[in-house]
Amino acid sequence: LEAMQQQYEDLLTKNLSESDVEEVKALLEHAYANRQTTQVELIDELKADAAQKAAENSRMKTLIEDLQQQVKSGSGATPVTNGKTIQQQIAEFDVMKKSLMRDLQNRCERVVELEISLDETREQYNNVLRSSNNRAQQKKMAFLERNLEQLTQVQRQLVEQNSALKKEVAIAERKLIARNERIQSLESLLQDSQEKMAAANHKFEVQLASVK
Repeated sequence: LEAMQQQYEDLLTKNLSESDVEEVKALLEHAYANRQTTQVELIDELKADAAQKAAENSRMKTLIEDLQQQVKSGSGATPVTNGKTIQQQIAEFDVMKKSLMRDLQNRCERVVELEISLDETREQYNNVLRSSNNRAQQKKMAFLERNLEQLTQVQRQLVEQNSALKKEVAIAERKLIARNERIQSLESLLQDSQEKMAAANHKFEVQLASVK
């Protein structure tokens, strides 16, 4: 793109035919259009990441509800199995939380890359525009300016979405902490209940043996 831009600027300073200038301009416009396509693909990828995070949050919610139901319906006959299940699910929450944070970091890095790319595109376009004093040529390149404005709007929306996603992740993390604390509390209550039930069973067996 930079080489093509330089070629166009060189043509503007030479006494060449209009067709030669128009040919290079067409190539330059095509290069700018390709740049825009690449950036739109980046935006689609970020949206896909956001959708994946929504699915992970939904999975977390379902997993929490299942765990709470297991704790409520737990019995003294299967303390070890229930204990392992709870620990495994708590560990899975931690893995999912770390994955969520990694994805957010990757998305932030992509936003920065897109901002840099937009700045470079804007600067290159302005350089070409400044190099041409011909109003007719500037008019023919008007669609590039519209493309640049669209990219700027997309970049602004992407930054806003990223900010909102950061808030969502912070809220999700706080909820995870609260849910993990609740799970640990329920696990403790379950263990205490199982111990009491075991003691009661033992006492009953002793009393039954003494009666016999």
